[in-house]
Amino acid sequence: MNDSATTLDALKTRVQEFTKQRSWEQFHSPKEICNALSIEAAELLQLFLWSDGPSSIQKLEQKREAVQDETADVLYWLLQLSWQHNIDLSKALENKMLKNEQKYPVALSKGNTRKYTELV
Repeated sequence: MNDSATTLDALKTRVQEFTKQRSWEQFHSPKEICNALSIEAAELLQLFLWSDGPSSIQKLEQKREAVQDETADVLYWLLQLSWQHNIDLSKALENKMLKNEQKYPVALSKGNTRKYTELV
């Protein structure tokens, strides 16, 4: 599998098969999935603890396998939530990007990190 040849549907199917083979659906309420997603995201963040921007790039290279593992864990739980609770990720992302384009017009947001409520 690779990004350019793999669809979200294929990834969801892979997660679904893995989960069903183990009869784990019973444990996957939205709350529990979101807990797991949050924990895995925190584990990803922990890999960069105490590093600034430039040194975080070095840490990524030093810990590339661990970063890949944790990003896969985050993706797994996101796919789990979307599969089990009928969320079309492509549609959700596109809708959110349209909202973000409204909140962050290029003329006001280009080159700064201010939140949309602080753009003037």
